[in-house]
Amino acid sequence: MMDDKEVIKERLSFFPKLYDLIQIFGPMSEEELLEKKGTCLLDEECVKKNSCENCVAIRSLAENKTFSKYDEHEGKIINMTATPVMEGGKKYVVELFREMSEEDLQYAGILQKDSLKQIERLNYELMHDPLTGAYNRRYLEEKIVFAVLDAIRKKEKFAIVMADIDFFKKVNDKYGHQAGDSVLRTVAATIQNVLTSNNGVLIRYGGEEFLMCIPEREVGSTYEIIEKLRKEIEQISICFEEQKINVTASFGIVSVEKMIETEESCTNKLIQIADSNLYQAKCKGRNIIVASVYTDELCVEGR
Repeated sequence: MMDDKEVIKERLSFFPKLYDLIQIFGPMSEEELLEKKGTCLLDEECVKKNSCENCVAIRSLAENKTFSKYDEHEGKIINMTATPVMEGGKKYVVELFREMSEEDLQYAGILQKDSLKQIERLNYELMHDPLTGAYNRRYLEEKIVFAVLDAIRKKEKFAIVMADIDFFKKVNDKYGHQAGDSVLRTVAATIQNVLTSNNGVLIRYGGEEFLMCIPEREVGSTYEIIEKLRKEIEQISICFEEQKINVTASFGIVSVEKMIETEESCTNKLIQIADSNLYQAKCKGRNIIVASVYTDELCVEGR
């Protein structure tokens, strides 16, 4: 008697021109799906060796939809499609790989000689903000959400930080949007330099707001990191068309000591707390930090 994976493969064998290679993983219960989201699902078994940030299998699981992308495999350009499949009351994800023909490549506007560079660029652009180079909201939804869940499950310490450039609208109004873009790039680069040495992740949350996820050695240790960052931003002098622009930033931090949440919404809850702390920082005069600690479903205000 065939198992579920063999049944799926047999059904797809009726469409031999649809794919050149197939991989199936599962089955997984809804609880296992939540646990696996945002992580590598196949490890060494997976035939994919690059572009893991843009994993269509994870996206397929997270949104219960079919997704496709271009990739490179063994020196060839392939089209990869991931789709969720129910079989025997269990959930699987099927990935189909098909080598792109010359006609396919022409239609897609991809040149064979620069294929890998173009594919890497496409996958990079999907997960990064084009202006600042920081990760974008898609990365937040597909990676950070589940990284936070994993950290909570493993009882690892971490902090979520929201940052906002003070009076950014006035910069745009006075100097123009190109100057505003220069400010965003400079501030993002400054934040990234600080985060790199602290294994943190930077996401452009929207407009002049940035979100950071930072692992902590001790609960509350992120405060010192952000205070250093606040001072560095305060000292920035951005030259634009022979004018010098100085800016400051406000920060809201929530450090996680203990959290019993197991749903994806826990990440949204932490972001809301960090954003509320950011709002307080702005109300208290800007260019300051408001921090709190989340423990046992209680948010205890800190500094």
